[in-house]
Amino acid sequence: MNTKSQGKLNPENMMQEQPLSGKGPEKSTSQAMSITQQTTYKKGSIMKNPITLKTSRLSILFGLGLFAQTAMVRPTEAATNADTTIHSVIPFAGGLTVTLDRVGKGRPVLVLHGGGGPGTVAGFVKGLSANADVLAPTIPGFSGTVRPQWFTDVDDIALTFLQLLDKLDLKDVVVVGFSVGGWIAAEMAVMDSHRIAGVVLVDGLGIQVEGETILDVFRITQAELFKASFYNPAAFAVDPSKVTPEQTAERAANFATLAVYCKDRMQDPKLRLRLAGVKTPALVVWGEADGVASPNFGRAYAQSFQNGRFELITESGHNPQLEQPAKLMGLVQGFRSSLFNSTRLGNSPLNGGTSETILHRTAGQATLSLGSEQNVSLTLVSASGRVLAEVFHGVLPAGMHRFAIPAGSESGLLVLGKVGRGIAH
Repeated sequence: MNTKSQGKLNPENMMQEQPLSGKGPEKSTSQAMSITQQTTYKKGSIMKNPITLKTSRLSILFGLGLFAQTAMVRPTEAATNADTTIHSVIPFAGGLTVTLDRVGKGRPVLVLHGGGGPGTVAGFVKGLSANADVLAPTIPGFSGTVRPQWFTDVDDIALTFLQLLDKLDLKDVVVVGFSVGGWIAAEMAVMDSHRIAGVVLVDGLGIQVEGETILDVFRITQAELFKASFYNPAAFAVDPSKVTPEQTAERAANFATLAVYCKDRMQDPKLRLRLAGVKTPALVVWGEADGVASPNFGRAYAQSFQNGRFELITESGHNPQLEQPAKLMGLVQGFRSSLFNSTRLGNSPLNGGTSETILHRTAGQATLSLGSEQNVSLTLVSASGRVLAEVFHGVLPAGMHRFAIPAGSESGLLVLGKVGRGIAH
């Protein structure tokens, strides 16, 4: 754990963290969550937080104050297997609170937005919630939330989000961070790994790479930044006359908050050295046309981890979740599958019976263990359900069977039987 960060978050002149109940010892996770400000949004209900949850065609881009034509997703529509979003405001020490939206069912995934606020990752959250318990916090100071004066650094955010996982008692969490959110995810991996199963950095900032520079976003025009952020800027252009004064004010506030956290430098020269000791698996995804930080920056990021992997997305700039959402989702789901690659189907074989079935996946190979003869369908599908490859169809006897994963389909979800049953993820 980063002791420097611990000291910053709990300085001697700060108030100690107050019990969530207002008296007595801190409550358990379930009790604590019940006494935070919490709202459940169901389909058709009236939204109670117009700043962070309203639906709009104008979503703030990259995290640096740009608007683009991408739909912000109403949280009530953000999952196919859960039709509600839990909106909570969770208290921490020193007057700090974290606004959290939680939606979906499955293994937990923490999604960290960039400097444009939660709207920039709303579509990604929606897609991921189909088979994941997605937690999407708002970084304090963004989208109308409060940032205490003492809360000024990226490692403050990282430690707070680790404490959030502690409060919720979550384990095997995959952390997905976009842009500055990727920097936060990297810092979380440095600080602690017992709750984090893996991290995904999507065009993440934060490290210093010899011979590579990060675009000085605080000293260029918005037009220059917009051009640098996209493979196809024209597809995301917005009529300025449609931008409301409230959206302009929120954009400016987000940008000012970003400057506080990043200190006008967008990187920590020591972070790469600290990452060398991180064993947590890491996937670094980069847009080939990123004009904010080049793909070589991303390659160096992946190499900084002991167990890092780099993936390039073509026809995308700094925002793959907007320009190439399907490609990004496939990579993230494939990474999750590689982390949790055994699915124990228990005493429910596909065609009835009482024997156990176990599906295991490693790089380039799938292993299926059957307790009895079964009529098996083994398929690789994309995050959207499109079939990538038919691995096997037919009758298999009891025993262990190995199958090669076809080249080019490594990011797919491995499905046993019908799509949606026995997914190895």
